[in-house]
Amino acid sequence: MTPSDLCVACGMCCDGTMFGNVVAQEHELLQMKLLGAETKYKEEEDRHFFLQPCPAHVNGSCSIYETRPKTCSGYKCHLLKRVLKGEITAEQAMKKVERIKKAKEDLGVASVKEARQLKTDESKRFVQDMENGFYGPKKKK
Repeated sequence: MTPSDLCVACGMCCDGTMFGNVVAQEHELLQMKLLGAETKYKEEEDRHFFLQPCPAHVNGSCSIYETRPKTCSGYKCHLLKRVLKGEITAEQAMKKVERIKKAKEDLGVASVKEARQLKTDESKRFVQDMENGFYGPKKKK
């Protein structure tokens, strides 16, 4: 299994689990609109973005992987960074992905945001696993 295989198999940065929206360049929005993505512009931030889940995320993987927006191709979750550094194998990372996906399914949630609202022990573990495994350490301000 390669790091790219891991990303395609995981997809939680695309399916709305991790993020509610993705910043995109203005010229990338047309492609996303054609795929059916809802796009927005935040004037106060001068940013364009499209809402998640991404319509290109089909049957658990990206249908436009080779031509995906720059923000998508440049994103590396904490778990992937650990694989690339050789801290864990792609196979070990995939086991974590499978465990997280099962927990998400068992909770009946579509996102970390929804899991936070449940406030159960299981949902708190899911959120903590996501924060530690996929988002990575919090950046100090």
